[in-house]
Amino acid sequence: MRLGICFFGSIFERTGAGKVVLSFKEGDNIFKSHGISKSTIYSLDEEDKDIISSPINENKITNVGKKIISNLLSFTSIGSYLLVDKLYFGKGERVISKYWDNLKNDDVLVFHEIYTCSAYIDKCKSNKISPKPYILILHTNGEIFKMTMIYYPKLKGSNYEKTLNKRAYRCLKSATKIVFVADEALNNFVSHFPEFESKVHVVHNGITNISNNIKPKFDGSVRMVTVGTVNKRKNQILQVEVLAKIRNKCKVHLDVIGSGDQLEACKIMAKNLGVEDLITFWGARDDVSQLLPKCNLFVMTSYDEGLPISGIEALRSHLPVILTDVGGNRELIKQNGFLIRPTMQDLYSAILSYSLSIDRQKEMSDNSYNHYLKSFSIESMIGGYCDLIKEMQAYS
Repeated sequence: MRLGICFFGSIFERTGAGKVVLSFKEGDNIFKSHGISKSTIYSLDEEDKDIISSPINENKITNVGKKIISNLLSFTSIGSYLLVDKLYFGKGERVISKYWDNLKNDDVLVFHEIYTCSAYIDKCKSNKISPKPYILILHTNGEIFKMTMIYYPKLKGSNYEKTLNKRAYRCLKSATKIVFVADEALNNFVSHFPEFESKVHVVHNGITNISNNIKPKFDGSVRMVTVGTVNKRKNQILQVEVLAKIRNKCKVHLDVIGSGDQLEACKIMAKNLGVEDLITFWGARDDVSQLLPKCNLFVMTSYDEGLPISGIEALRSHLPVILTDVGGNRELIKQNGFLIRPTMQDLYSAILSYSLSIDRQKEMSDNSYNHYLKSFSIESMIGGYCDLIKEMQAYS
């Protein structure tokens, strides 16, 4: 059986769904062990492109002129819709157009977002053929366009939001299976779309284990690390602010890995609070797995998540975690850390509690790694999708 896996972005992205799609590529032998003779990735990358050491950096693609135009368009609902149509649905159309002949030879398709799926439905309609059986994976908190509305708030409540929802509804209706990466996301989705309850499933994201998996050091100091695009949604600035309050309670340091539009704001905040000596800003990195074991606590203070790959990477690196109670973050906690609200007091209390016992830190470290092995390995993830595919075949 042949499997086609579609994604509108790059599988060499440092964050987000692209990293999950890359895991699908890395897990080709696992698919084969389940009877899938060929699994092919269809993305904006060349199909057989080798994994490169310097992934595509979307921040380098957009020049100053384009940024100015995009910012101006985002101030109106119609401008925001045009941007979403071009930047998201447009990329999906490029992928489907490029690989249309290949897709016709696959038995089952997997879409990692609405955009390529919508383009596929349109292409099938224009060619007057029925869509193949497909799995639609939504890496969201259950609200299909939640992150889109955060980035383009003028869409919220507009007629263009209704247009987006109509495009998404077609994909949901035609899907054989709809997959979410966290239980909370599935429950949230079903509350909005109870008519699709029989189609929905949860398969947790999974990543490949690493050789020479080094444990962090627990010596009484708190070396925190956060990984992700530095922006308002990820809320790293809260971590910078908490340092000023807790620096006299424990020996603490923060490593910020990632770039984004709030990176400079975080640096300015650190300087104004006099804590710049307690922070290392690494920028976007390709060696996150090597940097994580140099720390001993992973922190994520996001306002919104699906099931973050960076959190799973932290578990794989034996790191205890502090996570905000959003999206699927709750499912990453199993006696290995703290679930908090995105507030100064909650974050302060969690760090202080963590700092009080080295023995407890070591116990949480072991729990993190064991939780990763049981629930978030690449074998567990691909096995979950193969079970769904077999179920689809049985009823086809």
